[in-house]
Amino acid sequence: MRTAVTSLCEQTAWHQWIPLENSWRGKQVPTCPGLYRILLIGERVQMAYIGQSSNLKERLGALKHIYAEQAPLHTPHFAGPALWQWRQYKPPSRFDVSVAPFPTVPKPLRLGLECLAIALCQQEDGASPLANFGRTRDEWCALWDASPEQRAKEVAPTGSLDGSPHTEVWCGLEWTPWTPLRREPLSGVGMGLYRLRVAGCDPLLYVGQGDIAARLKASRSTLPLECSWVSGDWTYHRRLELRSTAVGAHLVSLSTVPLWQFEQGSPLGGPADIAA
Repeated sequence: MRTAVTSLCEQTAWHQWIPLENSWRGKQVPTCPGLYRILLIGERVQMAYIGQSSNLKERLGALKHIYAEQAPLHTPHFAGPALWQWRQYKPPSRFDVSVAPFPTVPKPLRLGLECLAIALCQQEDGASPLANFGRTRDEWCALWDASPEQRAKEVAPTGSLDGSPHTEVWCGLEWTPWTPLRREPLSGVGMGLYRLRVAGCDPLLYVGQGDIAARLKASRSTLPLECSWVSGDWTYHRRLELRSTAVGAHLVSLSTVPLWQFEQGSPLGGPADIAA
């Protein structure tokens, strides 16, 4: 897994850019699992989306609807409506795509590689891809016109991806000290991110976001869990972004994702829980 992480960090995993339109035809895109990234080329050049799939060619084929006259639904591809909207924004904008095959990486770790690729993009470009966390085009335009302080709060990287996920400054955030997850309810902690671990276990168990007290209450277990959190008045989109960055940073540090992050049947859900 360290080889896959290194190849993303050093940008050697990615194939050359090709036009997205009709990329699902022919043999330029493999049918194996991996990551893909989509670049918007128009008035400005920006990363539009980074995703993962068990079949890269099939997944890109699900985006053919963004070239239709009418906006697509969120199925067969969740990012379809946003990408369609960005394509209409400044004609003649176009999309290019690049893929990074990872044929032997299982899905939970592939989801972690997706988080890492997004975090690396944010570190390089100063912002996440346009369509990854649900922001609309209007919301992006408002952020571009916002004050530097507001952009730093809602868009900019918070810190390095290096460092232990157990520290109180992980990812440049101010985490509380670790404390046992008790039965007594928390109060006054608000919204933000939280992390769970078993004392003495190097990988974390989970990184989540939302109403911290409610989430931690739902996470109580017979296991000797410890918790830590960081509160902030971030938007929902920003919390998703920060949580994804934390998962990517965990992969950089320990070559694995938090143990419960994407596992079906785990106490806190599986891949469908990534937005929770």
